[in-house]
Parts: sequence; C-alpha cells; structure tokens
Amino acid sequence: METLSKDRISHWEDVIYKLSSRKNETEQLLVHRIKALKTLKEIKYPVHKGVDFSLFEPLSVDVEEEKKKKALPNFLKELEKDEVSPFVFQEGELVSGSLPKDLKEKGVLLETVDVAARDHREIFFDKFGKVVTPDFHPFAIFNYALRTDGIFLYIPKETRVAVPLYILNDLTGGLMTKLPYFLLVVDEGAHVEVLYELYSDPVVEQRVLEVTEVYIGPGAKVKLELLQDLPESANVASVRKSLQDKESYLKETSIWFGGVNSYSFWVNQLAGEGSRVEEQILHFASDEEKYDFFYKAHHTGRRTESDILAKGVLMGKARSLFDGMVRVEKSAQLTNSLLKDQSLLLEPGPVAKSIPGLEILANDVKVTHSASLSEIGDDEIFYLETRGIDRFGALELIVGGFLNTGLESIPFQPVRERVFELVRNRIRTLK
Repeated sequence: METLSKDRISHWEDVIYKLSSRKNETEQLLVHRIKALKTLKEIKYPVHKGVDFSLFEPLSVDVEEEKKKKALPNFLKELEKDEVSPFVFQEGELVSGSLPKDLKEKGVLLETVDVAARDHREIFFDKFGKVVTPDFHPFAIFNYALRTDGIFLYIPKETRVAVPLYILNDLTGGLMTKLPYFLLVVDEGAHVEVLYELYSDPVVEQRVLEVTEVYIGPGAKVKLELLQDLPESANVASVRKSLQDKESYLKETSIWFGGVNSYSFWVNQLAGEGSRVEEQILHFASDEEKYDFFYKAHHTGRRTESDILAKGVLMGKARSLFDGMVRVEKSAQLTNSLLKDQSLLLEPGPVAKSIPGLEILANDVKVTHSASLSEIGDDEIFYLETRGIDRFGALELIVGGFLNTGLESIPFQPVRERVFELVRNRIRTLK
C-alpha cells in the first residue's frame, strides 16, 4: 500500500480547487473530487505482476485559466470529403460539431461533464461514478479527483440513432498529465453506434490516465469502437467498465496504438439476464513498447453470453501481456463464454504472454478459453513474393488479414484508412 504525503495531498487539493474554478463546476462535482482525493491518502494497487504503477501516476496537471485555441488535427480534412462530421473536444470543450436537430428533439445529449452536471443533473448523476466506482481501481480515484476533461453521451429510452456518432477527444497540448473521462448511457430499448477516439499529436510526451464507463439498459443495443492513437512516448493507463442490463447487447472493439508503457484494466459485467457482449481487443506494439492488458468478463446474470477475442501484433523489442479472466458467479447459471488470445510476431525479439483464467461458481455453464502465438514464416513471405508482392507488401497483407475483423468494424472509411496507414507505417520500419 502506498501512502501519499501530506504535502502531496495538499498540492492535489490546491489543483482540484483551481480546476473546479476554471471549469465553473457545480458544487456537487467539486464534492465528488474532494471525496476521491480523501480516498487517495492510501493507495492499494492490484497485484499485477510486472506493472510499475508509478509510471502512470499524475505528475502535473494544467490549471491555467487561459487556453489558446488549437488547430484541429489535419486528418479531419479527409472526413470532410466524405461528409463525416465528428464531434471534436479539446481541453474539455466541444470545439467542432453539433448534434442534428432531430436527435436533440429526441432528447439525445452530448455534453461536457461540466455542462451535463449543471443542466441535466438528474440524468447525469444517476450513472456518474456508478459503473466505475471509486473502489474499482486506484486510477479511477485519480481520475475522479483530477479529471481534466469529461464527455457525457446519453441516448434516451427507445431512441434509434440511425448514423454512427464519432467523438474525437484531442489531448494535444503541453507536457502535462491528461485525465480524460467518458460516460456513455444508453437507456432501455435504444440503439446506437459510437466511435470514441483518444488522440494526441505524435510529437507530444504525455501521461494519460483515462476512465470510460458504459451503462447499457434493458434491451438496448450498442456498437462501440474505442480507438487510441497516442504518442509512442506516452505512458497510458486506461480504466474501463461496461454494465449491461437484461437482454442488452454490446459489440465493442478496442484498438490501441501508441504508448511506450500502456496499462489497461477493464471489465464487461453482464448483470442482466440474457445480456450478451462481443469484445475484440487489438493492439500493435513496436520498438520497446510495453502493453499490459488485464481484462475480465464478469457474469452475474443468468443466461448471459460473452465472446472475447484479443489480437496483438508485435515487432522490435515490444512486450505484451494479456491476462484475461472469465468469472461466473453462482447466480449466472446457463452462461456461455469464449475467451481467445492470439499474438502474431513479425520478427525475433518481441515477447507476448497470455494468461487466460476461469473462475466458475455456477454448475450449469459452458466456458472455454484458448491462446496461440504465431510467427510469420519465410515460406509465407516467399509465396507472396513469387506473385509479384514485395516483402513489405506481403507483411501488410498478412497483418491486415490478421487484424481485419476488428479494424473493419470502424464505421468511417477515412478513419479506417488512417488506422491501416498506422499499421503500414510501423511495418515499413522493419529492417
């Protein structure tokens, strides 16, 4: 257990008051921050072997009153050609895009946390901090105390959103620690697809400590793509949890690029009877990047289903760990779960480890897990070269095919192409 010094607590308390004042937060949000800070006096990290948690703890937080307007990322110009209108957030403010009139009339909300807490208090606080609770992980407490920005998306009961929503949280700017937060609430019977991206300029060094919490109501259907495109020099920690009610469905794809050290801890909890989740977790690690994924499919409701597939591509001296767990409570009879982890090594040198686990307390379930590690052989490359494809082109085809099921889930062609370009750029650094 780590104990924070009085000086450190006093420093963070001063930061909290300045942040809250700058954002003109409600008293309820400020109280929430202070309560989180009090629990930070004693930090007890989970036993995750090989993880240096100090790499992700906040160093400094920007509390400046005045913010210079930043240019939008250049790649957004490609979206304009395809008439894609993303919602761009910078420094905790919506700087580009607005909800269509018909969605506003249906009661759909896309707001910063500050605005949601003030103008939609009952809806927002009904789920805020209730999925990812402060005792879920110490990093959640850091985020709740020192949150630098927050986004709230609410889809009302029985609302069908016909087109995917693209939310871009641009974290570019400064050498400070960024603590972004995202809350998605999809009410009973609603349908929506959301692409949520965390982005920062490649040349920026940062620490990013993000929290995402998702609530899916009874009978609701959600497709959620979570894209991380952050600097290779960043230290990135993600704490995420989804909570599903009865007969709900979640198809989630998480795609990770960037971060010399990346740590992720997240849970899909299937609490309602008949709820289902399909989860794909994709990452591409190069150079000396280190990825540590700790994932749990937590079945607490009857007749629930989870299908979890983790895929990683590694090159250079990269390291990755996927520690996946399926836990089935006694109350979750008739559970059906499949957990798979697949790693692809592009050259000698990288190391991929897989630790699948099962904790089953019910006696009428079907749960399986598997893990595989593959290397690209010379024969595969030679076969493609004999058909006029050079070595890099061959690698691009093989890796593209390996990751395709997840990358194809990205609903916007320009974003999909940008992600494939990230893959190609890394491959072409191979010697």
